[in-house]
Amino acid sequence: MRYDFVYDGTLEGLLCVIAFAVGRHVRPDTISARYSFDGELAVRIRPVYIRTDRDIADNFYRYIGHNAGPDCQQLIYDYFLTAADDTGITIYDMICRSLREGRGFTAGRDDGRIRAVRHRIRDLYREAGDELLTLLSVPVNGVEVAVTEPLGIVIPIIREAVTGDVFSGDFLLYDRRHALLLMRSGRDVCSFNIASDPVYRENRNETDPAAVYDLFWNRYITAADRQRRRCREERILSDGISGLWEIPAYCC
Repeated sequence: MRYDFVYDGTLEGLLCVIAFAVGRHVRPDTISARYSFDGELAVRIRPVYIRTDRDIADNFYRYIGHNAGPDCQQLIYDYFLTAADDTGITIYDMICRSLREGRGFTAGRDDGRIRAVRHRIRDLYREAGDELLTLLSVPVNGVEVAVTEPLGIVIPIIREAVTGDVFSGDFLLYDRRHALLLMRSGRDVCSFNIASDPVYRENRNETDPAAVYDLFWNRYITAADRQRRRCREERILSDGISGLWEIPAYCC
């Protein structure tokens, strides 16, 4: 019997899938982010979609920290951002090892799999630096709009530099490969995962900054303003929208 899972594309969603699999003692055959699940893969398998539960994700991440320490948490977080083809299964294997072996499993320098993970993370941070240096934007209705398509998920890494140094006013940064938006309107900065958004799914190949502005700016900034009274700052909660960078590197 196959075990194929799909999640919403956030780290919280992936943690929910792995918690589900670990709790039922099954090893997934595939774990796919919703934004990447299409084409031949969608035809060949019938996956189970695991709904993201923030409490389950937070508690499971904290449990990993208690068993294996902050280095393991950081390794999981960083490797998730690489968006490698084997991200889901590799993180599943790392978590299972961390629960069996405890704090020592990330320390072994002779462990080939851990070395490979660290090399991919190193390449991710290099890509983030290159992305920051080459980021180009176009002004649309007073908003700087930039469309990018990095191999890794670099927005969480460059976010502070983008908000502090690159853009001084309102901006919209759109990573179309990973269905992510980073937006600032006035003093408020909002981050969105839009993999579940039907507008994204119908326009995922859009690269024109003016079209991207029309598709997302008013819908999401207005929605954020409405929800800000009920949600804490920069944490927008609704179906399929989750701040993947809100899981901290250390929360033991």
